[in-house]
Amino acid sequence: MSLFSVSKNCGRRGLRSVPRVARPAPTSVSKFQIASLHNDPKRNSAASSPIVQDGPTPPGFWPRGLTKPAETYRRDAQPLGSQLEWDQVGPNRWERAVDDMEKFYGLQQSITAHLPGAHNWLMTNGAKFHSNQPNLVEEIKRVWLKMRYDHPLICAEIDGDRISYTSLADEAEVEQWLKDSFFVHNVDQTSRQIYPSLPTRPLKSSVLHFLPRTQELIFMCPHSHSDGLGIVTFFDNFFKELVKGGERPAFGDEGKNLLPPLTPIAHIPKYTPAQQSRWDASISDWLADHPTVRVKTEQSDLPGKSTMMNLRFTEEDTQKILKACKAHNITVTSAGQAAVTHAARIHGNCEDKDSVSTIALYDAREYISPKVRKESLIGPHTFATPVKIRLGSFLETARNTREIFVREKEDRYALTMSQYYTKEFPRLLRTPPAPGKARPLPSNAHMSSLGRIDSLMPSKYEGPNGTVGFTDIWLALDIMTPDILTAMWTLGGRLNMHLDYNEAFHPEASMVRYLEIMRDQMAKGLGIELGGDIMLPGDEGYLKRGNYQALHRTHEY
Repeated sequence: MSLFSVSKNCGRRGLRSVPRVARPAPTSVSKFQIASLHNDPKRNSAASSPIVQDGPTPPGFWPRGLTKPAETYRRDAQPLGSQLEWDQVGPNRWERAVDDMEKFYGLQQSITAHLPGAHNWLMTNGAKFHSNQPNLVEEIKRVWLKMRYDHPLICAEIDGDRISYTSLADEAEVEQWLKDSFFVHNVDQTSRQIYPSLPTRPLKSSVLHFLPRTQELIFMCPHSHSDGLGIVTFFDNFFKELVKGGERPAFGDEGKNLLPPLTPIAHIPKYTPAQQSRWDASISDWLADHPTVRVKTEQSDLPGKSTMMNLRFTEEDTQKILKACKAHNITVTSAGQAAVTHAARIHGNCEDKDSVSTIALYDAREYISPKVRKESLIGPHTFATPVKIRLGSFLETARNTREIFVREKEDRYALTMSQYYTKEFPRLLRTPPAPGKARPLPSNAHMSSLGRIDSLMPSKYEGPNGTVGFTDIWLALDIMTPDILTAMWTLGGRLNMHLDYNEAFHPEASMVRYLEIMRDQMAKGLGIELGGDIMLPGDEGYLKRGNYQALHRTHEY
């Protein structure tokens, strides 16, 4: 996925411009200056959004310290395609309507809008690399500017039903933006260790952190601006540019690199009455299954810090898993979902449950016009649908998972209904449950699979500006509810099962036990012996003398 630009054959799809207006040289910072992400709480706060609402929380749903999904969430029809195209509305300013998925992400953020320093579903992502380049900090600044130019979406801001991007007017604004969005941490800690305490929360656009002692990058952005594979693409583009070298970009025309959201570029059609009826029937079945399988949760009125841990298998064990999945005619993803579900059932003492209601996540990039370059797809190109999976033995659960995930994707059903899902699902969660029924509790164990990162990012980048060795990556979602997310990927030939959770609802020892059960269920279910290390933040060994070459050579901690 190369630079954030549209192919020449695309004809700048989704972009309509007005003639560029020359501006007089400002005597001070331009009125189009991007405000500080940290010193302007009014601009940075989500409190002005129409989807934010404070108020009493229904018992048994959100923890009492969180704001429920806003009653003012608009259930309008999806904006017409023309409304989702970027319009240049002034000197160096572009705007468009937000689509349903972007509204949905804003809704998720709104539940913590009243909590200082909290941003539900904020994406925070780290990459470990090795470079001997001189003036590395200045080079990273240059690349950060280039990423903004090639991928201006990362600096767009959502306000209600509109998203806007404003270019940098002059060198003073460039330097101010770098000051507000780029941070260097000379600390004896790794990126995973400092992640929970990073002060750049909440965010309306993106920031970048650099740790020189471990040579790690941390990229933070709202979920409305990217997804898991989009983050992988961002880091791949970043390292390519780092070894390429060059001058700082000249801002002013980067609006040409703004892509429309998923709805138009994936050509998502309007759902039919038959599809809506099918969805209504399935969601009724989904809701009737609640309370569903979920992990054991501590009671807390307020969320704490979002944190992580990781189960990493050896290359040998990863090969065992791959061979066993192939022998049993299941995918690694469906095996991972079975491990997550069975572990949650044991951990949460709900082994009597014979089904689980969860969310199936899909990558939409295969549906996007081939005229759009893959390198430009760093946005949130994901869609989802609620699914109910029958539980049995480990292999039966894995096969049932694969069957229903494939079925929901057929004929673009899940893709088409994603626009309905993002409007209807919040309303359903606000609807009082039927007598004797419980509403869905946000303590479910979700899973997302990123596949083989080895096939998306090389271990070595070479160019005129030097060589960069890429050795490790992590992708985290700030979770301010009792939900748990397991993200699964393979890097350096090793399968990772990465856990995101909130420390107020899940003690560390409880989550270690959850990963142990997950590993045991995978081994028992596939009929193999597995080891694998459970890694806590700080266990990486990055700060040990002489460790960099070993990391570059083997990808190991």
